[in-house]
Amino acid sequence: MQNTDWMHALAAHYRAACNTRSAPLLLLCDIDDTLLDTRFMIRAVLQTGDTERGTGYFSDLELDEIWMPESRIAELLAPRRVPPAEQAAVLRSYAQHAWSAPALRHWQTALPGAMQLLAWFQQQPRTSVALVTGRSAWMRADTLHCINRLGAPHGVSISEAQLFTCSANWEDEHLPSMKVAGLQHYAAQGFSALAFIDNEPANLAAVAADPASSECLLLHADTIFETDRALLPARAVSGSGFHLAALQPG
Repeated sequence: MQNTDWMHALAAHYRAACNTRSAPLLLLCDIDDTLLDTRFMIRAVLQTGDTERGTGYFSDLELDEIWMPESRIAELLAPRRVPPAEQAAVLRSYAQHAWSAPALRHWQTALPGAMQLLAWFQQQPRTSVALVTGRSAWMRADTLHCINRLGAPHGVSISEAQLFTCSANWEDEHLPSMKVAGLQHYAAQGFSALAFIDNEPANLAAVAADPASSECLLLHADTIFETDRALLPARAVSGSGFHLAALQPG
């Protein structure tokens, strides 16, 4: 993993690509914990369960307490003093509401600067963006609604063609392979991959091994992730915070 500022690395890579590549450029981004801060959804889901059960275990839950990936949300229950006898019910409620239409459409919050980053690249000549997400195919409409709602104030508009999802349910799919499939899908359409931004080291490792990524900058969103950091390719650049000043000329 390279030790340099990731947005400055992206800016330098983009300038070089504009001068050397003839094909249209494409910025590929993951969504959850890359563009969106899933902690807001997790908190909203837990607080919805509180309301339904008439409890208050998560009423004052702070975002900093949600340090684990969603698959390990059970680890949050004991510190919040949820009695062991009630923990199964809390987890059932969480599974019912997480990734529901309200959660997907309205309980999501973008990471600071994420929508501005998409907007900036969409405004550049001969440059597009695409979202390559591990979300299931049945989430497509709600995902597009959410991203376009959050992005509209900044001029972001994502179409069906710019969203690549799992073909079925994410539980049934090998996500690193699915990320490679997204890369190959857009390469087959004639795009030259500029950069691939993802929070999961295993996904970036899989992308790095594919020939279509030979000129693609690998950017690791250092937020919450589940796979081992040691899997990050040596050429990946890790960072957090979408500070757009790095992209401005001068």
